[in-house]
Amino acid sequence: PHPSRASRRAMLHTPLWTLLCALQPVNALVFVYDGLIYAVRAFGFLRNALLLGVCCTFAPALALAKTLSPSSLLAIWAAKAALNCWRCGSALLLIHVRHWPHWGGGRAQASAQASGSHATGTGPLLAPQQPQQPQEERRSYG
Repeated sequence: PHPSRASRRAMLHTPLWTLLCALQPVNALVFVYDGLIYAVRAFGFLRNALLLGVCCTFAPALALAKTLSPSSLLAIWAAKAALNCWRCGSALLLIHVRHWPHWGGGRAQASAQASGSHATGTGPLLAPQQPQQPQEERRSYG
């Protein structure tokens, strides 16, 4: 009772599969930039971006799609696609506008080298941590 080759091919050539395949590069960028957002500890930004994205992108897109096609899985995935595009755009802005210039990349590193300053190329992600206070030794008696 396996589907025939023609029926499997027909299942794969639907708008849903086309949308899901087209979204894979966007999804990959979203997950990479989520990792960078976690690394810079911008959890408040992530919360606000997701809240705004759900309220202004996902919910209206889902409502519109469900109105046009009430019982369609494609409607749900189209709304999720809109949300992931929003997440990708907001993450790109955060990382490349707010944080990238401070990481010593690009022009900032070149100008630091040209001025002769001691630039190590470590930004906030790789900055040395503050030295920790020595902990008391635990002695075991026994």
